Amino acid sequence: MIATEIVVVATHNLALGVLTGVLLAALLLANKLENDIQVENLNLRRRFLQKRKRKRRII
Repeated sequence: MIATEIVVVATHNLALGVLTGVLLAALLLANKLENDIQVENLNLRRRFLQKRKRKRRII
């Protein structure tokens, strides 16, 4: 939120502030999902299966 305010005040352009907020929110969500989901590769009966294991609820 502070980043969006800084961009709006510096550029006097609300659209750039909104874009900054959306991009920042997307990056923070991607970081959260990367840390919450753990992917393990398991070798079962000569086949490689990919098992997704969640540490906790994503949303």
